[in-house]
Amino acid sequence: MGISILYQNNVTGDAFDITTLITAAKWSTKRSGSPSSLDLTAIVDDAV
Repeated sequence: MGISILYQNNVTGDAFDITTLITAAKWSTKRSGSPSSLDLTAIVDDAV
């Protein structure tokens, strides 16, 4: 069992499991009171 990355198109509502398209992920946090960020690098897939 691992992490899944899901993407939903906010125009069409279509949802995709893009876990296999992700090549890198970086989680960044700062001081308390500031939002965290998750940067993803993905392979482009025209079907998504």
